[in-house]
Amino acid sequence: MKKLIFLPTTLVLTFLVWIVLSWPLPLHMANAITLSAHKSSDSIAYMTPGDSLQLLYYFELFHQWVTGKTPWFYNLYEFHTGDDAERFSPDTYYVPFTLFYSAVRLVSTQALGMNIAGIISLWLTLLATWMLLRRYTKDEWIIALFSIFVLIFPYRWKALFDASPTGFAMMWVPVLILGLDLAVRDGKLRGGFVAGLAILFMYLGDAHIFFFGMLLIPAWCMLALLADSGLSGKAGSRYGRIALALTPAALVGGSMFFAVRSLAKSLSETAMGQGRDLGEVAVFSPQASGFFTWQSGDVSSQVYLGWAIVVLIIVGFVLLSWNFLREPRQQLKPLLFMTFLCLGILGMAILALGPHGLRTGGFFTLVRELIPPYTMIRQAGKIFCLMPTLLAVAGVTALTVLVKAGSAIPMWRGFCVMLVAVPIFWDYSTLSKPDLIYLSKEQPAYQAVAEDALSRGENPHIVVVTLWPGDSHYAAIYQHFALMYRVRMLNGYSPAVSKTYFDEIFLPLHSINQGYLSSEQISFLRAMGIGHIVIHENLYPEKVAPFPVSYALKKFLKHPSLQFLAHGDSVWAFRILDSPDEQTREPHKMARQASGPLFPARHWEMERSLYENVDLVEDTSASDRNYIALSDDGAVVHIAQTGSPPAPGLRWMIRCRGQGLLRAEIFVGQDLLREELLVVEHQHWQWLELPVSIETFSNVSVRLALEAGNIDLDSALLAAGRWPFLQPGEIISVPAANFFRAGFTDINQDRVTFLKKNYAERVVFYGPRMPLEPGLYEVSLDYSTDAEPGIEIGELRITSDTNDAGKQSMALHQGQPWRFEIRVDNNLPFNMDLFFAGQADLVLDEVIFRRLQ
Repeated sequence: MKKLIFLPTTLVLTFLVWIVLSWPLPLHMANAITLSAHKSSDSIAYMTPGDSLQLLYYFELFHQWVTGKTPWFYNLYEFHTGDDAERFSPDTYYVPFTLFYSAVRLVSTQALGMNIAGIISLWLTLLATWMLLRRYTKDEWIIALFSIFVLIFPYRWKALFDASPTGFAMMWVPVLILGLDLAVRDGKLRGGFVAGLAILFMYLGDAHIFFFGMLLIPAWCMLALLADSGLSGKAGSRYGRIALALTPAALVGGSMFFAVRSLAKSLSETAMGQGRDLGEVAVFSPQASGFFTWQSGDVSSQVYLGWAIVVLIIVGFVLLSWNFLREPRQQLKPLLFMTFLCLGILGMAILALGPHGLRTGGFFTLVRELIPPYTMIRQAGKIFCLMPTLLAVAGVTALTVLVKAGSAIPMWRGFCVMLVAVPIFWDYSTLSKPDLIYLSKEQPAYQAVAEDALSRGENPHIVVVTLWPGDSHYAAIYQHFALMYRVRMLNGYSPAVSKTYFDEIFLPLHSINQGYLSSEQISFLRAMGIGHIVIHENLYPEKVAPFPVSYALKKFLKHPSLQFLAHGDSVWAFRILDSPDEQTREPHKMARQASGPLFPARHWEMERSLYENVDLVEDTSASDRNYIALSDDGAVVHIAQTGSPPAPGLRWMIRCRGQGLLRAEIFVGQDLLREELLVVEHQHWQWLELPVSIETFSNVSVRLALEAGNIDLDSALLAAGRWPFLQPGEIISVPAANFFRAGFTDINQDRVTFLKKNYAERVVFYGPRMPLEPGLYEVSLDYSTDAEPGIEIGELRITSDTNDAGKQSMALHQGQPWRFEIRVDNNLPFNMDLFFAGQADLVLDEVIFRRLQ
């Protein structure tokens, strides 16, 4: 291909490949980015947390340095504990991709900048691969085929669309091999410089690419000695020229050694300091079935090869072996080259399986022992970052020898190229179905914080609820808005969380996730310069609190030391007052309303708790079809501690039956709060309630011991608020805000709004997860929507008890009453899920439970 058309032709090829793989992203490339490589919904939502937003945060931070909005190498907007100087954080920041992003960002949007950076990465990958493969064949059609192969190889686009830095930095693998190939086979100094440049940028671009690339260097150098060489002269002279040519790469690699030692030292102060546990690695490692069976959304999809490339390489190896038998002297080196290349590919495939690999992971474990940094690798499949380039070289070698084998046959070359290209392209290109998200361009709550702080002469500085230990992808949403309004933030995300942050920041403050904010915590926050609290009510998973988000939100709204500032959809902003005397507004109307029931996020199965001297019994009437029987002396069960705020009506609910006496010991921390002797006289399962009276956030637990008789224990709930066991004719009305949910609470009522732009084709509302007495019930949902009559809004899925394998469901249409009857056969917790179709905005006001009989 002529040099004048080479660059534009390869650019067009890259863009066409990107269009096919990323569709429908090209239609939205200025406003949307990929969330993942696996589509979960046909619609495009706004601001879904994930790796894409986390990577975008660093791209945008780099851009702020370039434009002077933030001092160079200062990461002020996460993990900020009060001192700007401590946030000086020199790092690689994914150069040069952040430079590509920033150049586009100067004239366009964040989304377009990130998408263009990805396209440039693919283009440079194609260019480098093309030049590398030219060294193994002169056939431009074969070169073009396998240069595109590197782009469409599943691991490559998966890593790119999952927004892993690996997906961008994989472009340096063919550059590295090209440089090494030039240095070793031709003794060219420029090859050493190219390899050195690749080593440097691999270090800057991604730790996985750098680590696996460094392991590849000696292997490729030895492999290149078996390929055709442009060097002549005696062996000593040839090896001397090779050593000289490799000098730049060796110097760069040596200098990186000190940088890596510094990184290892910093990691030793985090939870990663001792390396990854094999059990953790196993969870994130693929299975061998993933090599030939596509498993979309599963970790095993990382290692998908398909049959076409494997069959081609096997055919090529057989032909090379046949050529060797015919001409041993001339064909020895080509056969050895292919043999060792295939062995390397096979070894990487086995390592990619981690603990699931050869001999139940014995090979992987051995490599971890021989190469200690390997213990830091959590996703064993990441070694596939090297695979596309190595497979491309093997594929070119195999296809070239196949074409030569039938060169006397007319049209043989074209037939062979199409025979390989069609199955590979059809297979790989049809697998890509990226999930997309739109980026929000404003957030009123964060804006209100920034304006309020600046008007008071302070730097805007916040803590966001939910506060995580620093390892949650939810923080990506916080990062995005904090950077947008240049708000310093105590929260943050890091794959290697500092132990100091966990012990000295998260643990003293984590009760704020449950709406409990003490005067000591306020003083602690103010000492760090934090003047505001922000709560994202739609980013509040069950693990953070025993009750839905409405409880925490209402506690903040009526807290005497918090001043409500602003509300932007699901985000609420509060100013932290120096004194309750500064409060200038009445508590918010929503906060003054009765709280109603607080549904339980904590549900314990007795058979999975700590127990002694009990019998485990299977029973279909029990929760999870098992219970424990207490009949022997010393029979006891201890339910593990859980944190809880001092919610009204806080109580343990114990499902039990039998005849006897049960001693209940309620603990707060390690201290016994109260002892109670319970009389159990029920043939059928009943719920006993044990009130828990606490005045501050506490860790509560309960110990149940048999005093006399025979008692069966099934499960336990931690609940609060009023939830009566209804008698025929009685009703209870529960505000929609009290349920587990996404969406946002109406500013004046307890109704909840779900916007179609934010949620589609997912469960957005569920509960109550509380027991009902056996009987016939009517459940109705009070709603409003702007949809046209007859439009399906979603689907209600009802689970009458925790053992209900087949859920009942009903379609929900605009203009029809959302009312159904359900017969409850036992008093296991009842639940219903609202699957939202996203056809129109939806407002839920309340849910009414009526017992009919």
